[in-house]
Amino acid sequence: MNDEFSLEAKFYDKVWGKYDYDTDINFLNEIFRRRNCKRILDIGCGTGNHSIRLSKIGYEMTGVDISASMLKIAREKDKGKKINFAWTM
Repeated sequence: MNDEFSLEAKFYDKVWGKYDYDTDINFLNEIFRRRNCKRILDIGCGTGNHSIRLSKIGYEMTGVDISASMLKIAREKDKGKKINFAWTM
């Protein structure tokens, strides 16, 4: 399988690592709580930055991405191994 995002995956967290993910998570958590969501599908999850944070506050997460390289990094970052990261095409 040719992963056209393999180079980007190596630098993704270096470039986006300082992004304010917590503001996103607070916003999403408010929406999900209002709708009584417990399970979330993160489409285009990349290296898992949103999925991991949402998992830590109690959501059952599945993250999908077309990049096996991004998913490999996401799985390595998911220390609790609670998230189902899946490749999709």
